This record gives sequence, structure tokens and C-alpha cells, in this order.
Amino acid sequence: MVAASILAVFAGLLLNRLHYYQEVAEKTNMEATVKALQSGLRFEMARALMAGQEIDYQRLARENPINWLERKPPNYLGEFRRDAGALARGAWYFDTPNRELVYLPALDGHFVPDSEGQVRIRYRVELLAGRNSADVVTVRLREVEAYTWF
Repeated sequence: MVAASILAVFAGLLLNRLHYYQEVAEKTNMEATVKALQSGLRFEMARALMAGQEIDYQRLARENPINWLERKPPNYLGEFRRDAGALARGAWYFDTPNRELVYLPALDGHFVPDSEGQVRIRYRVELLAGRNSADVVTVRLREVEAYTWF
């Protein structure tokens, strides 16, 4: 009986750690996708420069960032014009009205909901102005709202 109790305690601890590491892996995968998207944005700008074209910053700001990748992530759900509350967790989608790329964490035990109480991470292409605020000098993919996950 004592041995079974000790094994049950160890099994519970192991499962708890396993869940924790699964959540860390999900966060790492999400952040790796963001880095790939940022690289894709830089590639899009470099491609225009190499072709001798002017960079169309406005187009990049309107475009779905997933289009910059060679292959869409397997957990990309598509573009939506409605509330995404019923969408699968652990997946990306593009919110077309707001022009935001959104990630919905599947394992959110250590995730702090955003200011609207939603469990999501949102990114948007941001135009950066030069000294003259009318001149766009570059763009970047940026979090809409800082998130806390761990």
C-alpha cells in the first residue's frame, strides 16, 4: 500500500512536469513562427530592393503575414471576418477586419489573458515613420499588446 502511494505521488509529479514542458514547447513553437514571419518580412523587402523596385510598405501593412512564408504552418486556420471564439486552440488565424495575425494558445495554464480577458496573442504589421511623419521608412511585425506567458 505504501509503495503504491509513493508511486502514485511520483506519477502525479511526473504528469504535472510533463504538462508544464508541453506548454513551454508550445510557446517556443509559437515564438519560432513569429521569428520566421519577421524573417519573411525582411525577405519581402529585400526582394523588392534586389528587383530595383521601391518597397510598397502600405501593401506589406495590409497583407497577411502568413503569405510571406514558403509554407503555411500546419496549425494555420486561415483568414476570418468573424469572432474567432469557436476556433481550435493551439492555432493561428488572420483577423481580416483588424489586419491582425492571432495565435490562440492551447495550453494556457501559465498564460495571462489580454486586456479584454481573451487568451490570445496578436501581431500586426506596423509602419514606422521617419523624421517627417509622412514618410514611411520601414515596417515591422509587432505585438498588438504585450503578453505574459510564464
